[in-house]
Amino acid sequence: MSKAPRTDKPLPLRLKLYVGVIVTLGATAIAMSIAQLTTTPFVGGWLLFTVLGVLAGTYAVKVPGISARISVSDTFFLASGMLFGPAPAMLAMAIDSSIMSWRRSYSRVKLLFNACGPALSMYLATHAFFGLTGGLPLASQSAPIPSLVLPLAAMTAIWFVLNSGLTSAALALESGAPVIDVWKRFLVFSVNYVAAASAAFCVVIVLNYADLPTAAAVLPVVFIFHITIRSWVGRFEDAQQHIAKVDRLYLSTVETLATAIEA
Repeated sequence: MSKAPRTDKPLPLRLKLYVGVIVTLGATAIAMSIAQLTTTPFVGGWLLFTVLGVLAGTYAVKVPGISARISVSDTFFLASGMLFGPAPAMLAMAIDSSIMSWRRSYSRVKLLFNACGPALSMYLATHAFFGLTGGLPLASQSAPIPSLVLPLAAMTAIWFVLNSGLTSAALALESGAPVIDVWKRFLVFSVNYVAAASAAFCVVIVLNYADLPTAAAVLPVVFIFHITIRSWVGRFEDAQQHIAKVDRLYLSTVETLATAIEA
């Protein structure tokens, strides 16, 4: 069965300019990362984390009321960034975002923005991490665990602010609403970002200080976290449906009462 032709409404000029800037910056960073991959060691390791992250991204959960999805794929991308450097993490994020946008039949402009925006955020966040640690990727050398807490917190904060901020700015330019009002709706995601960073930290610690079977035992924790998210979102949807049902019942009662009074 052939699909109906797309009828995307034209984008405002300010939004086109904004998307053009983000796509240009993101595409430049992606090209630089691809060039760096030729000299990045542990090819099998970062390829495995990329595949696991992309597979996890196919089971992303839609957050009610917000045009966005969350998944445990971010855990693998963050861990890949800390273990192998910014280039593998950024490329994995770009691939995951592109696949998600393609599966949802987004327009070409949205696909490019979704591919470049999150990848650019991950690129800058992981560079901030290594700027604070002042060392090599953790797969090449071990570092004291306490010394990684502050860089991890900074990376998570930068990643959240940039990723949510870039998307909020695009939505604000499209709708005409204030950016800060749109961004407030994304604050619910901060819990997911912190949880993903914490899980990634656990994976990195286990891989650096334990053997492979022990590290494999930690991975189910990541997917348990994903199941918890799905359960939370499901309860949130049930609550919204219940509120909508109560509203409809209330309006129906008011209409009935008004009719009785009029009669």
